[in-house]
Amino acid sequence: MQVVVLVVVVVVVVVVVVVVVVVVVVVVVVVVVVLMVVVVVVVVVVVVVVVVVVVVAVVVVRALVEEDRTTR
Repeated sequence: MQVVVLVVVVVVVVVVVVVVVVVVVVVVVVVVVVLMVVVVVVVVVVVVVVVVVVVVAVVVVRALVEEDRTTR
C-alpha cells in the first residue's frame, strides 16, 4: 500500500513539475514574441518618420529654390 501511495505521489509531482515547466516556457516564448513585435513596430515607426522628414525637407528645399529663381 505504501509503495502505491509513493508511486502516486511521485507521478503527481512529476506531472506538476512538467506542467509548470511547460507554462514557464510558453510564457517566455510569448514575451519574446511580443518584444520582437514591439521592436519591429518601433523600427517601422522610426523608418516612416525618417522618410517623412526627408520628403518634407526635399519639398521645402525645392520650394525655396523655385522661389529664389522666380524672385531673381
